[in-house]
Amino acid sequence: MLVLNIVTLLNLLLLFTLLYFRKDNALPNKILALILINPGINFISNVTILSGVFSYFPYVFFFGQITCFAFAPLVHMYCCLLLGLKINYKHPVYFITCLAMLMSVGFGVEFAFMSDAAQKTYLDGLMNEPYPWQMDLINTVFIVLQQVYFTITAIKVYKHRDKFAANFSDFGKTRIVYAQKFIVLIWIFNLITITLYATLPMTIVEYIILPLVLTGIYFFILYYSFHHHSIFTQKTYDELVADSSIIEIDAKGKNSKANTLQNAELLLLAQQIEDHLNEYEPFAYNDFSLESLSNQMEIPPAKLSNAITKGLKKTFYD
Repeated sequence: MLVLNIVTLLNLLLLFTLLYFRKDNALPNKILALILINPGINFISNVTILSGVFSYFPYVFFFGQITCFAFAPLVHMYCCLLLGLKINYKHPVYFITCLAMLMSVGFGVEFAFMSDAAQKTYLDGLMNEPYPWQMDLINTVFIVLQQVYFTITAIKVYKHRDKFAANFSDFGKTRIVYAQKFIVLIWIFNLITITLYATLPMTIVEYIILPLVLTGIYFFILYYSFHHHSIFTQKTYDELVADSSIIEIDAKGKNSKANTLQNAELLLLAQQIEDHLNEYEPFAYNDFSLESLSNQMEIPPAKLSNAITKGLKKTFYD
């Protein structure tokens, strides 16, 4: 068990370092790095418990119980960034998270004022069960709060998918597909966690099964992030935000004069696309794609995609 937790911790530290300290780094990469390292703090306390030195560093455990509540907000922030949205730090669920963190701080303070005998019983419970009721409460609040966050995040992602579908003929330059896969993987992880805590002893779940499940889930997340080109430089992320802003402009200005001008521009661009396709027939080549059409016409892919959908009333694959 000790070796497993050490290896998991080292893996998380390595992935965090690779993502967080990249050159020309963008904010989504840093948030993803924090998502990866967040459980690592809990594994530090696991290592101290399993190595028998926990009694010398008990507050590492309580620190992990406080920071674990940052996991779900980080997931929510990351998905917002993938959609090209700004993070709303005034969201009500963030306030609830702060209250949960304060509860964990309170339990740490309570432990500090326990007698030596009570502290020993408390620490023995963490290692061998029965688990202290305070930690059972923290785990319950943690899981419920995660479900709330992940539900809110999933709804946001799927609503934006519909907006993207209405504005883009191809999702290639957006990250909506990756955002969907990411939140599904997080949902799977949380569902597995709930099932394990409900059916198996807490110590078995904490020290053996969760490190294995977490490692598997995180490597899937990293695979999809690279596969969907979602490890950004600042330039590529700025391009994503600019592309995604098209749907925000469309939503805010449906009846405005500016929107009328935008529609006229889209119709003109749509006609240019149609003329280009009829004259050069680039679709006859095997390597024809939105990217290649963008290069030929010297028009940004997102703008092309938007014109095909809104101007020609088609998808790129029509």
